Amino acid sequence: MKNDYVYTYDDWKKDNEEFEEIENFFIELLEFVEDIEENGIPAGEEDEYKRVFSNCLPMLFDIIKMCMDGDSLFEHAPIPFEKEDVPLFPIDSLPIIVSNYVKAVSENTQTSHELSGILSLGVLAVSQQGKNIVQVTPDYHEQSSLYSVAMLASGERKSAVIRHMTRPFNIYETDYNRVIAPEVERRKIEKRILEGEIKRLETRIIRDGLDKETEAELQLRVHELADFRDIYFLRLLINDVTAEKLIDIMDKQGGRIGISSAEGNLFDLLATKNERGTNLLEPLLKGYSGDSLTVDRLTRESNFIEKPHISTILTVQPYVISKFMANAEFGGRGLFSRFSIVKCGSFIGSRSSTSPDIPENIKEEYNDLIFDLLNQTTERVFLLSPEAEEERQHFHDIIEKRLINEWHFMRDYGAKFLGTTIRVAGLIHGAESRGKFYKLYINGSTFKRAISIAECLGKHAEIIYLNNGINEDVEKAKYILSRLKSAMKYNFSKGEMLNLCGKYKADELSASIKILEDHDYIKIVKTESGGKGRPSEMVYINPEIDLLK
Repeated sequence: MKNDYVYTYDDWKKDNEEFEEIENFFIELLEFVEDIEENGIPAGEEDEYKRVFSNCLPMLFDIIKMCMDGDSLFEHAPIPFEKEDVPLFPIDSLPIIVSNYVKAVSENTQTSHELSGILSLGVLAVSQQGKNIVQVTPDYHEQSSLYSVAMLASGERKSAVIRHMTRPFNIYETDYNRVIAPEVERRKIEKRILEGEIKRLETRIIRDGLDKETEAELQLRVHELADFRDIYFLRLLINDVTAEKLIDIMDKQGGRIGISSAEGNLFDLLATKNERGTNLLEPLLKGYSGDSLTVDRLTRESNFIEKPHISTILTVQPYVISKFMANAEFGGRGLFSRFSIVKCGSFIGSRSSTSPDIPENIKEEYNDLIFDLLNQTTERVFLLSPEAEEERQHFHDIIEKRLINEWHFMRDYGAKFLGTTIRVAGLIHGAESRGKFYKLYINGSTFKRAISIAECLGKHAEIIYLNNGINEDVEKAKYILSRLKSAMKYNFSKGEMLNLCGKYKADELSASIKILEDHDYIKIVKTESGGKGRPSEMVYINPEIDLLK
């Protein structure tokens, strides 16, 4: 044993770019190995030899990583397969009346603040959509629609929470429709009479021919029918959704509707990948952005909605989200990135047999707030104060950096993140100003509160994006990675990789290989063969991965 062999890994890290040191390292290592081959390991020095090898192996891997072709392919460390540090929903950033109600509902139902908190944003959106917008610049505004979704397993009292949060809508609808019922019926009768008069004139013309008096009367009645406006009963929320039903109801409700379900029916339908789900794509995209929506039909009158507004108040189980995210069309069109989803914690196992009632004063204040918002009949345009604009610009810069770093795997979501923040700021301000037209400026404090809520939504989005598909495919991905690491090298042909994972067929691993690529564990690069054959594929492991662990 050479007692002067003291070159450590720390020494190597300091000068590993010096190729003279690399050469010396290999010379000493070779001499060391030759000494073992010739003389064996002296008795009693086994631990010392282990120490030397423990220094040598990391040095060797650093040399391999420094020289490997795939080093430049990776810009990031691998993204963990699972991430579970769920942030708490900042309910104190909500309007105080809403915050008090969210706390009371959580205590009553023994559910997390995340559940009632995210659904409260959906309630505020349904109440304000089509009435308030945030004008950021002369050419850019955000409307008040929001797609709020709570993700949690079955048995978590989702229905009870949605019932509490949306109760003001049921009360308002019932009272409003009771008041307008006579007018709805009167308008139906007027329309039938008008259509009957037109039919009578048509019959007269067929029987007696067209004269000027009949022609003038017919034209008058036709114009009256064209200008006739039906009055419909109010619908604030729908549950069972198809594209035709959604568009028809929106058309009757001035282009506005909320979608609410404790079972995530909307996501179930979208996840089917059939025509019923695909047909919902366009209205959902435009119902969020506010772009005009036209639907032509062969057998029925076409629908044209100039300013569509859709908001959601949904709860859904995790497996449905995974199925939905697997639909490439929805991802490519940016539908999923429009949803603000939180992953709710569970109280199962710690719930009491009794819970406090929601105090009547808190319930009444919440109901009155939602009623006031629903009673607003004219559009308000909110502007950002100088302080709020400064906060917006600063947050914009933060998001931009995230898009090329920690959020590079969810850029579609991140690209809409500032817009979501602005919408939340508008919802908070709209609720707190309660229809007062002199309160049009969103202040800096309100925008900071919106940022705190948005940051929570962003953290939950990270978790959902990273954990999407935590299932058999991810377990196979972990298996592939362990087999690659066992080979103790950083690049392979794709055939070598598949041979290492011989207990699976190639087509059984395709989804798992994609997961490894998406999470920056590996990169697959096609290389020209030089002949007439197909290009070969090389697999590179991220150099940040320690093969010894």
